Amino acid sequence: MGFERPYAAFVLMIILIPAIGCNNYDSDYIPYRIKALDVWVYDNAQDKNYYGGRVETNYFKADSALSQCGSQAYATANYNHLEDWSYV
Repeated sequence: MGFERPYAAFVLMIILIPAIGCNNYDSDYIPYRIKALDVWVYDNAQDKNYYGGRVETNYFKADSALSQCGSQAYATANYNHLEDWSYV
């Protein structure tokens, strides 16, 4: 019988934590459930978007994934001979 009370408290915590407003992202707005990042490069001169690929990741590898996105954006801009570009 002593096992049932801690188990009930644990189940109650699982139900209440999302209900009381736990954010789905951290202070840098990186989602906790992140699965991948898409790389889009914007050509400012022609007002056109280019898809640079997808970087698979999770929350604990988000910093390295952001770095990899920058590298893929740079490669996409070079491949398309863009001079005035930005990426998201």
